[in-house]
Amino acid sequence: MATLYLIGGVPGSGKTTVGKALVEAGVASVLLEMDQFRCDESGNYKYVEGDHETLHWKIMDALAEALAFDETVVITEVFV
Repeated sequence: MATLYLIGGVPGSGKTTVGKALVEAGVASVLLEMDQFRCDESGNYKYVEGDHETLHWKIMDALAEALAFDETVVITEVFV
């Protein structure tokens, strides 16, 4: 059964560390983070002011796809 884990917290609080640990332990199979979608084709991080809403929709699309395949997903984010 597909499961969704939401991990929120302030920047630097360990959200990514916990998310990666869940994937490495086999508890989840997919980790989604906004920073993943801020990388260009070469893997270089690129911050664009005001892209938050667009990135949230990209995460939602990736989430829908993963859940359709019955994957267990972790999303780490600053939920404010």
